[in-house]
Amino acid sequence: EDEAEADEWEENAPAQGQPAGNAGGAAQLTNGADTEEPVGANAIVLHEDKQYYPDAEEVYPDAEVLVMDEDAQTLEEPIVANVSKPVFTSFAKEASTAAKYSNEFLAGLMNTPFNIRNLAVVGHFHSGKTALMDLLIEQTKQEAWDPSKEVRFTDTRSDEQERGVSIKSTPVSLVLPDTRGKSYLINLIDTPGHVNFSGAAT
Repeated sequence: EDEAEADEWEENAPAQGQPAGNAGGAAQLTNGADTEEPVGANAIVLHEDKQYYPDAEEVYPDAEVLVMDEDAQTLEEPIVANVSKPVFTSFAKEASTAAKYSNEFLAGLMNTPFNIRNLAVVGHFHSGKTALMDLLIEQTKQEAWDPSKEVRFTDTRSDEQERGVSIKSTPVSLVLPDTRGKSYLINLIDTPGHVNFSGAAT
């Protein structure tokens, strides 16, 4: 029995000069896989033949991989589209009666910087900023507005009209005279007063 065990050990023992586990030729990991392929002891694996990470087909064998050679999305289409677009009301057309001056006259005042005034209406929440804007805009109209109706001309969004709160800043350009009848181009900005919308006022 001892002689049989010695013969079996000699058959299974690695060849002299070779490390254990590489009997009959050196084994080397190729392509970063878990399988061993017997190659020469001094074999060189090229860099482009090495695979450090598994392919997508190996990680997701049941998934379909699609590769687009060209970008099918147009430049006009945004990468991330808006979730919802603001809805504007039509009250501006109803309250927008004819003005006392023409658009050409307003544009002509832009050529004289001395007659231009830039103002921002800033104040606390519900301090009457939008109401002041309505009074100034009404002075530029040929027909007076109904005093019993709150116009809120600078609240152009439907949610602003429903809540009665200014959410976005709204610019308005008006032509208003002084006490001597000289016309000035007044650029006004109606800003929100609520602290949650203070970013639109800064």
